[in-house]
Amino acid sequence: MVQQAWQRYFAHRRYQGNLVASEGWLYFICDLNGRYNAWKLPCDGGWPRQLTDFGDQAARLVVKGPSTAPPNRRLLVLADPSGSEAFGLHAVLGELGGTEPLWTCAGRRILLSPESVSPDGRWILASANDRTPGDFDLVVLALADGQPVRRLTEAGYWQPALWAREGRAAVGAVAHSNAHNDLYWFSLEGAPTRHLTPHEGEAIFNPLQWLPDGRRLLLLSNRGREFIGLGVLDVEDPQAWQWVVQVDGDLEWASYDPLRRRLTWIVNQAGASRLWTAEWDGERLGEAWPAAGWPLGVVTAVDAEGEQVFAVISRPTHPPEIWRYDLANQTGGPLTEGRFGGIGESAMSSPRLIHWQSNDGLAFSGWDYPPPTEASPASPGRAPAVLVIHGGPEAQERPWYSGFYQYLVHRGIRVVAPNVRGSTGFGRRFQKLIYHDWGGREVEDLMAVVDWLARQPGVDPQRIAVFGASYGGYASLLLAGRFPDRFAAAVDLMGPTDLVTFVQRVPPSWRRFMAALIGDPGTEAEFLRSRSPIAYVDAIRCPLLVIAGGQDPRVPPEESEQLVERLRAAGKPVEYHRFEDEGHGFVRRENQMQAWLLVADFLERVLKPGE
Repeated sequence: MVQQAWQRYFAHRRYQGNLVASEGWLYFICDLNGRYNAWKLPCDGGWPRQLTDFGDQAARLVVKGPSTAPPNRRLLVLADPSGSEAFGLHAVLGELGGTEPLWTCAGRRILLSPESVSPDGRWILASANDRTPGDFDLVVLALADGQPVRRLTEAGYWQPALWAREGRAAVGAVAHSNAHNDLYWFSLEGAPTRHLTPHEGEAIFNPLQWLPDGRRLLLLSNRGREFIGLGVLDVEDPQAWQWVVQVDGDLEWASYDPLRRRLTWIVNQAGASRLWTAEWDGERLGEAWPAAGWPLGVVTAVDAEGEQVFAVISRPTHPPEIWRYDLANQTGGPLTEGRFGGIGESAMSSPRLIHWQSNDGLAFSGWDYPPPTEASPASPGRAPAVLVIHGGPEAQERPWYSGFYQYLVHRGIRVVAPNVRGSTGFGRRFQKLIYHDWGGREVEDLMAVVDWLARQPGVDPQRIAVFGASYGGYASLLLAGRFPDRFAAAVDLMGPTDLVTFVQRVPPSWRRFMAALIGDPGTEAEFLRSRSPIAYVDAIRCPLLVIAGGQDPRVPPEESEQLVERLRAAGKPVEYHRFEDEGHGFVRRENQMQAWLLVADFLERVLKPGE
């Protein structure tokens, strides 16, 4: 493999976390200097200004406070060392940048929301597991020094939402699972706490902003329906629920401009993020229209200010960029250009949406990456292919940029990335099909894709590999062991190998969810081990590549190493790499480049020997 060609496909800037538009500036997190740091950019374009300089830490979230906030406390940043997710709170010092730590707890975490700073600029609404590792309590911190001044809850997995408009009350969310939460109203003046979202069944409630009357809250929810829509909650009368936008797809974001009576939202349509807008007076919604000139791609961060919508958009043939879209003129374009590898979009593969059916009749879909017209010629005859399994599993494979996919296709290796049961974006019931069934029926979905691949005229059925990260790594190893004759290679990035030890090792705050999501190791150890890759070690035949993060709090490296040791003891071909200064993913650009280079080189050596 030519390393220079590989680097060109991965030569682009990476964005992390959220995007904040405020007073003519955009605040965001990017690795422009090789590390994730906070930057700001004029809303009308220009040269970005670096605000933080974290060395061994990675910025993850920026929070902009009001002008009434104390000096040097108007911009807050969460950061963690080496991807450990032990987030600490830092203040950005003035307009020129630099940081000061406000609140850090060794081995503990703090969580914020983009609306965590109170309207009067005095307080921060946060959640933290400083009291006990297994619980995230809702906490009020003083913005002046970041110190806790009041604890609103104890026990549970609480997350900060937003302040009431007058700043004397706040809304917090308690998570019951990835697909179920509740909102509560907390008074800072002694009034009783109130449950805002009484409902039947499971539902998600994601508050966005207050309406002008100060008592109605605009929020995203799938209360009583399959997909996430936009509704209005009256905090004085929680039963007075009003739906505003309901479509057959998940709304990902919405914003209301009361001055112009304009409602804007983004909906996940077949994986792509589509922008819509309509007039709304707080009661009646006018005719909705799609934004002209909005690109086909995936929004990973978004905010609005006045007539402008700003979004980080990743397109299938172009890496993420910050876009500005003018709602009045219906025009938009990128404010940044993060490519520096010299490869144009014509040399990229545009994915095709493919539909499959599993053994039980379940319909699902995914993306097929054929060779681009201007790519280097693929191998003559039938070509190898890679089945890519996304992480989560409650996540979605979408039409965004992947330098890894593009390079493999450029080298004549077809890439197919399905959304099997358990994926998000296809309704609540589809997502819940994976609960307490890891390694179950979704395996049949995956093998239906493999069977489809093997029937394609241009694919060599003897040279199909499987690759995944996190849950996808787990599934890749499981397929390699359960169907040893079907795969020529398997790659696992940071995936669980024994569901019993994995559940026992997850962060303490996650353990309350594990019995429903995966299983109870205390009462279901035999069931969990039967669904674990480590149970099929003796059957594995294909070469394996396993990569782990030394600081990974979600899937500790011991998960990978227990499988690698068994494979090596049995004389099985396995390559293992541990990145000591990374967590569940890669925050250092040089490590990310090295890891993906290892994966691509491994797949080429195994699938295309001698080429």
